[in-house]
Amino acid sequence: NRVSGGVSSFHKSLKTVLVPEVTASRPIVRKRASQCIANVCASCNETIFSEIVTHFETVLSNPRSKEQDIAASLQLYNAISKVCSYRLVPYLDRLVPLLIGVARNPKYEGNYELRENCLSILETLVQKQGYALKKHVHIIVELAIESMKFDPNYIGDDEDGEEAGSMDAGQGEDEDEEGGDMEDGGESDAEEISDDDDSSWKIRRAGVKCLEAVVDSQLLAVRASYEKVGTRLIESLTEREEAVRIEVFSALEHMLQVIMLSVPRLSTSLGHGSIEGQESHDVKHTLGLLRQRVPRIIKIMQKQTASRNLKIRAGVLALLRALISLLPDQGVKCIESLRSGLHTAFADPNLQIRSEVLPLFSKFVSGNHPPSSMVSNLVSEFFPDIITATDDKYYKIAADALRLCSTIIETFGTGDVPVESLALVSIRFPEVLDSAMRRLDSSDEDTEVREAAIVCAQSAVACF
Repeated sequence: NRVSGGVSSFHKSLKTVLVPEVTASRPIVRKRASQCIANVCASCNETIFSEIVTHFETVLSNPRSKEQDIAASLQLYNAISKVCSYRLVPYLDRLVPLLIGVARNPKYEGNYELRENCLSILETLVQKQGYALKKHVHIIVELAIESMKFDPNYIGDDEDGEEAGSMDAGQGEDEDEEGGDMEDGGESDAEEISDDDDSSWKIRRAGVKCLEAVVDSQLLAVRASYEKVGTRLIESLTEREEAVRIEVFSALEHMLQVIMLSVPRLSTSLGHGSIEGQESHDVKHTLGLLRQRVPRIIKIMQKQTASRNLKIRAGVLALLRALISLLPDQGVKCIESLRSGLHTAFADPNLQIRSEVLPLFSKFVSGNHPPSSMVSNLVSEFFPDIITATDDKYYKIAADALRLCSTIIETFGTGDVPVESLALVSIRFPEVLDSAMRRLDSSDEDTEVREAAIVCAQSAVACF
């Protein structure tokens, strides 16, 4: 890989020696051979690369191929897609149907690793060569959604009881962690099987990551992306396996960020007094549908803020920040419903959680200008936590807290703010100024904190 030009004369010999080793009996040999061939593919000529790809395409398409050889071929494609995915572009029209066929083949239903590899290859290809997969995106999304639903050991209602069953599963998981007893013994047994012996969650996780790649690549229009992918991700927020749930939070956050990219164009159209074009209509429609699902999302996040898993709590805060950024009018509802978890987040001993909650409040305050009485009440309630954060020993937290104080002062110090609302918040401004001055008086203060303190003091003096 490092001196590819110097060994180009040996590429053909390397191909001859390594290709048989991809299907060797020892797993470690198969893995090393796949990695080595992937590095050869990055620099070999088109003839050698075509021979390698065609050989393993034949293995995937042959119904008589051994399952072990199928798995080895997928391992090779996975390595190639990560090292030099651009070289697979001319072969995608043949490769993608083969991957989907293998993933859906009932013959391999019990081979979770094989199906996970198919999804992993598609995820990498969509991430790196999404433009070349535009005509295949719909069938890739269908496969990913099918994989998200794959949970053979979960017993629950499929339609009307799906929501309740999902929430009960989440509650049962919490009770298991706390040592509580399950009322339904059968459901407890199912959870034990899932936690200890079942690896089907890896397929669901691979499906979610594949959908996240589709969302990030923006291969689907905003409305189609939300209706096909977003609604399913919201339903999966109650996923009982934490590793999958973390990916669901991340994928949904990315979807909201992608939708957010269309909002400035919509806002510009609104500023001119008219909305024209199908895109603007689709964005408005999508925001309306998402607004209807906010209560459901909040209900789920209320339970997740108390999770013992750090990544779950961080994912909730990141998703909440993206939701408030996209729908500022829902900020009060979100903060009110999650106030207990947010107070806990401000005092969380983990740096990651504290660094997530401060930007969240910054989005909340800046998105509600001029602030309503409800916003004033919430800011007043959380102001002591914010001021405490300005004295945090970690520079990043202190700087973020000071910047948030500046945002609050500027929001309440400019524009038409009711006297009652201003009185609730301004009573804390002397404390903010004291915190900023303490940081400025320190001789060994970090530059970022010092700059944030200067801006905070400047805002306080200018506005009041």
